[in-house]
Amino acid sequence: QMIERLLDLAKMEKMETAGETVDISRCLAEQIEDYRFYGNECQAYFECDVKEGLTVVGNREAVSKIITNLLSNAVKYTADKRISVSLYKLDNHVELRIENRVNDAGMIDTGRIWEPFAVAEESRNKDMSGTGLGLAIVKAAALQNGYGYGCRLEGGRIIFYIIFR
Repeated sequence: QMIERLLDLAKMEKMETAGETVDISRCLAEQIEDYRFYGNECQAYFECDVKEGLTVVGNREAVSKIITNLLSNAVKYTADKRISVSLYKLDNHVELRIENRVNDAGMIDTGRIWEPFAVAEESRNKDMSGTGLGLAIVKAAALQNGYGYGCRLEGGRIIFYIIFR
């Protein structure tokens, strides 16, 4: 798994922007549906506010990797099994927000979590901790496609956002 994740990171860092139109609404809905289909395994509940028919320009694989890694991260680290997902259009961009409640929010360094091998769960419990590459892959894919990205802590919740320009 570690080798596959490292290859994904290297690929996202070198990926050419394809400039194709991606139906991000559909891509997001399909990936959330996959989690709902396997609901008994992930035991997460998704609260969604996803506008239909939104498109972005970029590399289809990169957009998919961004969504996959953010959803996976939310499912893995949610403290209350409730994940809020929103996708909407603002002026000249589309914004994706994924948020969930976290344990020990004060221990999370929101600047450092984008670095490879950084993990929020310092105990390295294999059930809680991953490779520490998911958010680095998100960052690389966003940068290669000219998208904004970030996260913030608010009231015991972590909010990740991607701004598709």
